[in-house]
Amino acid sequence: MKQSKPCTPSHNANDVTALLLAGGRGERMNGQDKGFVKYKNTTLIETAINTLKPQVKQIIISCNRNIENYARFGFPTTCDQSSTLGCDDYSGPIAGILSAAQLAKSPYIQLCPCDTPQLSDSLVHPLMQALALPENLNSVIAVPFDGTRIQPLHSLVHMQSIPSLRAYFTNGGRKIRDWIAQQAFIEVDFSNQSSQFRNINRPEDLTL
Repeated sequence: MKQSKPCTPSHNANDVTALLLAGGRGERMNGQDKGFVKYKNTTLIETAINTLKPQVKQIIISCNRNIENYARFGFPTTCDQSSTLGCDDYSGPIAGILSAAQLAKSPYIQLCPCDTPQLSDSLVHPLMQALALPENLNSVIAVPFDGTRIQPLHSLVHMQSIPSLRAYFTNGGRKIRDWIAQQAFIEVDFSNQSSQFRNINRPEDLTL
């Protein structure tokens, strides 16, 4: 589905809000809140913050527990259990995105799960540059391609697409990959940096 996208005056960090997704149940991590899982002398959420902060204007953390602890990092927090969404507890990343979109102060949102600690310090720029190409000016989403598959939860999303996401969610949609397939999106090749998308699902993954 094609959508027109207004050209922004620039394509740089000032155009982007990073949304750190830390609202999962952590079922495969024995119920731990993944954001506060220890990783290399720090935590997963701090690793994500330190990597993304230089790349964006603003950070928002989507979380469903330990909210006060997340707030201590000094960034706005939101959760996917918002009454305005009328959804059940732990409704998934789309609900978190919709809640965070109300706080974002930039034309783009960079999605990022908190459990990908090898994230590159040059994730955002290539996605922004790809959207700035003349042939992609009608695209509203840039999705990394790791050489095998796309990585929808690391997408760069234009705020213009949020009403469509809300409609998809209201109609029962919960899979962000399926929603992206309905949008004007582009794939950006990260096949030479595919390891940055490896996520921590189980305790044993912390040693890899």
